[in-house]
Amino acid sequence: TKNVKQVDLYSPPWTFEVSSEEAFARLKGAIGADRSMEIKEIDADDKYIKFEATRGLTRDVCELLIKDSDKVVTFKVEEEVTGGSFSDLGGQRKMLENIRKSSGVFEVMGGGVTADSYGDVSQGRGGGVKGQLKAFWGLQSGSGFESVFEE
Repeated sequence: TKNVKQVDLYSPPWTFEVSSEEAFARLKGAIGADRSMEIKEIDADDKYIKFEATRGLTRDVCELLIKDSDKVVTFKVEEEVTGGSFSDLGGQRKMLENIRKSSGVFEVMGGGVTADSYGDVSQGRGGGVKGQLKAFWGLQSGSGFESVFEE
């Protein structure tokens, strides 16, 4: 989640609605259930897990941190490769997605909403580039907000 300068490598944090203790236990369980992953460091007080995942000839080092006050999980993954750097073809993203889904309590922050999904096209509001430009220049109709202006 730290690499926002390279948008193609960015993944948003995960959110959760359960207690941070349960979220931590779910993460430990999901990681422990996968034989290709090995927990290297764990801090139950800070709700931090560091583990290694082996994928073919590569090994990923992943760190997960639960921020209880924000109800989010942030993460960082680095690939350890001997003999050069290669694209992982989305392997790290798939690994994290598998952990998130198998834990059963985490959602992606923003629910997958991106800059391209602005507006609700089903409600007649423009999405995409035109909708974004209209919002930027203040050309939206304001429909639905009449009660705000009645005061």
